[in-house]
Amino acid sequence: MLLDLLDEIKQYLIDLIKWIIKKGRYILLALIILIGIILIFYLPRREPEKVESQELYVFGVSISNLASGITIITIPITAIWALYQYKKSVKNRQQERASNIAKEFAENLVEKLSIIEKAYINSDFSKFMLAKEESVNKIKYFNRDEIRNIFQKDSYPDDYIKYRKANKKQLDDIYHLVLYCKNSEYDNSPNKFDDIKKRILENKITSKDRKCLKEGIKKSKDLPYHFLELESNVLNKLEYICMEIYSKSADSDYIYQSLHQMFLKGIRTLYLEISITNKDYVDKLYINIIRVYNLWQKKYLKEKKREEKRKRKSNDRFN
Repeated sequence: MLLDLLDEIKQYLIDLIKWIIKKGRYILLALIILIGIILIFYLPRREPEKVESQELYVFGVSISNLASGITIITIPITAIWALYQYKKSVKNRQQERASNIAKEFAENLVEKLSIIEKAYINSDFSKFMLAKEESVNKIKYFNRDEIRNIFQKDSYPDDYIKYRKANKKQLDDIYHLVLYCKNSEYDNSPNKFDDIKKRILENKITSKDRKCLKEGIKKSKDLPYHFLELESNVLNKLEYICMEIYSKSADSDYIYQSLHQMFLKGIRTLYLEISITNKDYVDKLYINIIRVYNLWQKKYLKEKKREEKRKRKSNDRFN
């Protein structure tokens, strides 16, 4: 119980410090106004021996001096109000853009990312994907050196590139199969899917199977014929969205709550595809995707750690 109390006090103090830092500019302006009032009303004044014109006094302060004081006080107040209105306007625009991005993501990318994931999982490319959580937690730079480090094999990037080139047709066939099952009676028949998938992987596809695959892509007119073209389109769209998120033209916190699970999962699926394009740490493709991934992954791990801590405390209370 004592430890729980100390943790709560510690968390309260941390939150208080963060609040003071966040609101520091407003606190500083309030102090300036307070000091101005003190200077006007409480500092000693020297009255002139001769008065050239009649003056009215309020609490011992002449009207002209009082007006000057009010002006001095109202300038920072006006500045604070203008800053508040500006920040409010920016926040509203960010939230509006964030809402549009979330809508665009849901309408145009969620389904495509799901198709890409299914194609990789059901193809022989699945053996190249990140399988362990410790491997996922090592993702940061998205380049070939990092691939070598994660998979502990110097030739891994080159091996993957060669395999990718030699098996593009398999990816296309699995992709067309996913589309066919999505748009036909096979959607509720997993055995049929597995049967055709098995023949694709064994390179024993029949003419009847080929007809089904052609029908799958034919019914999906808004999608490209080749899988890697779909993947490239999705990555380019994600890069544009992430540029807006990282530049703060959209509210990142708002978007995070809506999209982080699908986004993080999708980028892990596409990790090798992004990383093989980046040969070093300097000239990178998909730099904004990488930045947002690292930002959101850090936030996700922090929230996960906090949730695990809460669960432990809850279990300790009941045990």
